[in-house]
Amino acid sequence: MNNIQYDYIEEYINSTHKAEEPFFKELRDYAEANHIYIVKPQVEKLLSVLMSITKPAKILEVGTAIGYSSMLMLKYAGKDACVTTIERDESVLSQARENIKARGVEDRIHTIFGDATEVLESLSGEFDFVFIDAAKGQYRDHFEKSLKLVKSGGIILTDDVLYFGMTASDHLATKKHITITRRLREYLSFLCNDERFETTILPIGDGVAITYVK
Repeated sequence: MNNIQYDYIEEYINSTHKAEEPFFKELRDYAEANHIYIVKPQVEKLLSVLMSITKPAKILEVGTAIGYSSMLMLKYAGKDACVTTIERDESVLSQARENIKARGVEDRIHTIFGDATEVLESLSGEFDFVFIDAAKGQYRDHFEKSLKLVKSGGIILTDDVLYFGMTASDHLATKKHITITRRLREYLSFLCNDERFETTILPIGDGVAITYVK
Protein backbone atom coordinates (compact mmCIF):
# COMPACT_ATOMS: atom_id res chain seq x y z
CA MET A 1 0.00 0.00 0.00
CA ASN A 2 1.35 3.45 -0.90
CA ASN A 3 -0.58 5.28 1.89
CA ILE A 4 -2.93 6.75 -0.73
CA GLN A 5 -4.36 3.75 -2.53
CA TYR A 6 -4.19 -0.02 -2.06
CA ASP A 7 -1.75 -1.58 -4.51
CA TYR A 8 -4.28 -4.06 -5.86
CA ILE A 9 -6.75 -1.26 -6.60
CA GLU A 10 -4.08 0.82 -8.30
CA GLU A 11 -2.98 -2.15 -10.39
CA TYR A 12 -6.56 -2.92 -11.38
CA ILE A 13 -7.32 0.66 -12.42
CA ASN A 14 -4.11 0.87 -14.42
CA SER A 15 -5.00 -2.39 -16.15
CA THR A 16 -8.21 -0.81 -17.48
CA HIS A 17 -6.33 1.90 -19.39
CA LYS A 18 -5.99 1.65 -23.13
CA ALA A 19 -2.56 0.78 -24.47
CA GLU A 20 -0.30 3.82 -24.68
CA GLU A 21 0.53 5.33 -28.02
CA PRO A 22 4.09 4.13 -28.86
CA PHE A 23 5.47 7.68 -28.75
CA PHE A 24 4.27 8.20 -25.18
CA LYS A 25 5.21 4.69 -24.05
CA GLU A 26 8.77 5.29 -25.21
CA LEU A 27 8.90 8.55 -23.27
CA ARG A 28 7.47 6.92 -20.13
CA ASP A 29 10.00 4.08 -20.36
CA TYR A 30 12.81 6.61 -20.76
CA ALA A 31 11.60 8.65 -17.79
CA GLU A 32 11.39 5.58 -15.55
CA ALA A 33 14.83 4.33 -16.63
CA ASN A 34 16.39 7.73 -15.94
CA HIS A 35 14.47 8.57 -12.76
CA ILE A 36 12.73 11.56 -14.33
CA TYR A 37 9.36 12.38 -12.83
CA ILE A 38 6.37 12.50 -15.16
CA VAL A 39 2.65 12.18 -14.40
CA LYS A 40 1.54 8.81 -13.07
CA PRO A 41 -0.78 6.70 -15.28
CA GLN A 42 -3.98 7.52 -13.38
CA VAL A 43 -3.23 11.25 -13.47
CA GLU A 44 -2.42 10.93 -17.16
CA LYS A 45 -5.84 9.40 -17.73
CA LEU A 46 -7.51 12.14 -15.68
CA LEU A 47 -5.76 14.80 -17.75
CA SER A 48 -6.82 13.15 -21.00
CA VAL A 49 -10.45 13.05 -19.88
CA LEU A 50 -10.44 16.65 -18.62
CA MET A 51 -8.86 17.85 -21.87
CA SER A 52 -11.43 15.91 -23.90
CA ILE A 53 -14.33 17.39 -21.91
CA THR A 54 -13.22 21.01 -21.58
CA LYS A 55 -11.23 21.42 -24.83
CA PRO A 56 -9.12 24.30 -23.47
CA ALA A 57 -7.66 26.55 -26.14
CA LYS A 58 -4.88 27.98 -23.96
CA ILE A 59 -3.08 25.78 -21.43
CA LEU A 60 -0.46 26.84 -18.89
CA GLU A 61 1.86 24.29 -17.31
CA VAL A 62 4.19 24.86 -14.38
CA GLY A 63 6.85 22.13 -14.55
CA THR A 64 7.72 20.82 -18.03
CA ALA A 65 10.17 17.99 -17.25
CA ILE A 66 10.69 16.16 -20.56
CA GLY A 67 7.50 17.49 -22.14
CA TYR A 68 5.34 14.42 -21.57
CA SER A 69 2.31 16.11 -20.02
CA SER A 70 2.51 19.11 -22.37
CA MET A 71 2.21 16.86 -25.40
CA LEU A 72 -0.39 14.66 -23.72
CA MET A 73 -2.66 17.63 -22.95
CA LEU A 74 -2.22 18.95 -26.46
CA LYS A 75 -3.21 15.58 -27.92
CA TYR A 76 -6.60 15.58 -26.20
CA ALA A 77 -7.33 19.31 -26.08
CA GLY A 78 -7.79 19.53 -29.83
CA LYS A 79 -6.14 20.94 -32.93
CA ASP A 80 -6.62 24.58 -31.93
CA ALA A 81 -5.04 24.27 -28.48
CA CYS A 82 -1.65 25.62 -27.46
CA VAL A 83 0.49 25.15 -24.36
CA THR A 84 2.82 27.51 -22.51
CA THR A 85 5.09 25.53 -20.18
CA ILE A 86 7.73 26.62 -17.65
CA GLU A 87 10.77 24.65 -16.50
CA ARG A 88 13.72 25.70 -14.31
CA ASP A 89 15.96 22.69 -15.05
CA GLU A 90 17.78 23.53 -18.26
CA SER A 91 18.92 19.97 -18.97
CA VAL A 92 15.45 18.40 -18.89
CA LEU A 93 13.99 21.37 -20.75
CA SER A 94 16.49 20.71 -23.53
CA GLN A 95 15.20 17.13 -23.70
CA ALA A 96 11.63 18.41 -23.69
CA ARG A 97 12.32 20.64 -26.66
CA GLU A 98 13.82 17.72 -28.57
CA ASN A 99 10.80 15.54 -27.76
CA ILE A 100 8.36 18.28 -28.73
CA LYS A 101 10.17 18.75 -32.03
CA ALA A 102 10.13 14.99 -32.65
CA ARG A 103 6.38 15.07 -32.07
CA GLY A 104 6.05 17.91 -34.60
CA VAL A 105 4.21 20.27 -32.25
CA GLU A 106 6.90 22.88 -31.58
CA ASP A 107 4.65 25.55 -33.10
CA ARG A 108 1.94 24.83 -30.51
CA ILE A 109 4.04 24.39 -27.34
CA HIS A 110 5.92 27.45 -26.07
CA THR A 111 8.65 26.43 -23.62
CA ILE A 112 10.06 28.94 -21.15
CA PHE A 113 13.25 28.44 -19.14
CA GLY A 114 13.22 30.00 -15.69
CA ASP A 115 11.85 29.89 -12.16
CA ALA A 116 8.06 29.85 -12.25
CA THR A 117 7.84 32.33 -9.37
CA GLU A 118 9.41 34.91 -11.67
CA VAL A 119 8.13 33.75 -15.05
CA LEU A 120 4.48 33.73 -13.98
CA GLU A 121 4.70 37.40 -13.07
CA SER A 122 5.85 38.25 -16.58
CA LEU A 123 3.10 36.38 -18.45
CA SER A 124 -0.04 38.02 -19.76
CA GLY A 125 -3.26 36.89 -21.38
CA GLU A 126 -5.93 34.46 -20.24
CA PHE A 127 -5.62 30.69 -19.90
CA ASP A 128 -8.41 28.13 -19.76
CA PHE A 129 -6.52 25.41 -17.91
CA VAL A 130 -3.46 25.34 -15.64
CA PHE A 131 -1.48 22.26 -14.63
CA ILE A 132 0.85 22.78 -11.66
CA ASP A 133 3.45 20.07 -11.17
CA ALA A 134 6.63 21.67 -9.84
CA ALA A 135 8.24 22.48 -6.47
CA LYS A 136 5.68 21.37 -3.87
CA GLY A 137 6.68 23.95 -1.29
CA GLN A 138 5.88 26.75 -3.76
CA TYR A 139 2.43 25.55 -4.79
CA ARG A 140 0.58 28.39 -3.05
CA ASP A 141 2.75 30.99 -4.79
CA HIS A 142 2.40 29.26 -8.17
CA PHE A 143 -1.35 28.96 -7.75
CA GLU A 144 -1.95 32.59 -6.79
CA LYS A 145 0.18 33.88 -9.66
CA SER A 146 -1.52 31.48 -12.08
CA LEU A 147 -4.92 32.56 -10.77
CA LYS A 148 -4.36 36.04 -12.19
CA LEU A 149 -3.95 34.44 -15.61
CA VAL A 150 -6.98 32.13 -15.55
CA LYS A 151 -10.32 33.21 -16.90
CA SER A 152 -13.53 32.70 -14.92
CA GLY A 153 -14.70 29.15 -15.40
CA GLY A 154 -11.14 27.92 -15.82
CA ILE A 155 -9.58 24.93 -14.10
CA ILE A 156 -6.34 24.61 -12.15
CA LEU A 157 -5.09 21.08 -11.48
CA THR A 158 -2.32 20.58 -8.91
CA ASP A 159 -0.45 17.27 -8.84
CA ASP A 160 1.19 15.38 -5.94
CA VAL A 161 -0.74 17.18 -3.20
CA LEU A 162 -0.99 14.15 -0.87
CA TYR A 163 2.76 13.51 -1.03
CA PHE A 164 2.82 9.77 -0.38
CA GLY A 165 -0.01 10.24 2.11
CA MET A 166 2.15 12.38 4.40
CA THR A 167 0.02 15.49 3.84
CA ALA A 168 -2.81 13.81 5.74
CA SER A 169 -0.86 13.28 8.95
CA ASP A 170 2.39 14.39 10.57
CA HIS A 171 2.66 10.84 11.94
CA LEU A 172 3.40 9.62 8.41
CA ALA A 173 5.94 12.32 7.59
CA THR A 174 9.64 11.80 8.13
CA LYS A 175 11.52 14.66 9.78
CA LYS A 176 12.90 16.05 6.52
CA HIS A 177 9.40 16.19 5.00
CA ILE A 178 7.54 17.89 7.86
CA THR A 179 7.84 21.42 6.43
CA ILE A 180 6.72 20.53 2.93
CA THR A 181 3.78 18.41 4.11
CA ARG A 182 2.56 21.19 6.38
CA ARG A 183 2.81 23.65 3.50
CA LEU A 184 0.81 21.28 1.32
CA ARG A 185 -1.81 20.93 4.05
CA GLU A 186 -2.09 24.72 4.33
CA TYR A 187 -2.31 24.95 0.55
CA LEU A 188 -5.17 22.45 0.37
CA SER A 189 -6.99 24.21 3.20
CA PHE A 190 -6.70 27.45 1.23
CA LEU A 191 -8.05 25.81 -1.95
CA CYS A 192 -10.95 24.12 -0.21
CA ASN A 193 -12.11 27.06 1.90
CA ASP A 194 -11.75 30.06 -0.39
CA GLU A 195 -15.14 31.14 -1.73
CA ARG A 196 -13.63 32.01 -5.12
CA PHE A 197 -13.08 28.34 -5.92
CA GLU A 198 -14.60 24.90 -5.82
CA THR A 199 -11.95 22.25 -5.16
CA THR A 200 -11.93 18.50 -4.85
CA ILE A 201 -8.99 16.30 -3.84
CA LEU A 202 -8.66 12.90 -5.49
CA PRO A 203 -6.50 10.06 -4.09
CA ILE A 204 -5.01 9.00 -7.41
CA GLY A 205 -1.36 9.01 -8.38
CA ASP A 206 0.21 10.96 -5.53
CA GLY A 207 -2.96 12.98 -4.99
CA VAL A 208 -4.44 15.69 -7.22
CA ALA A 209 -6.48 18.79 -6.47
CA ILE A 210 -8.89 20.01 -9.14
CA THR A 211 -9.95 23.62 -8.66
CA TYR A 212 -12.75 25.33 -10.58
CA VAL A 213 -12.35 29.11 -10.67
CA LYS A 214 -15.74 30.75 -10.28
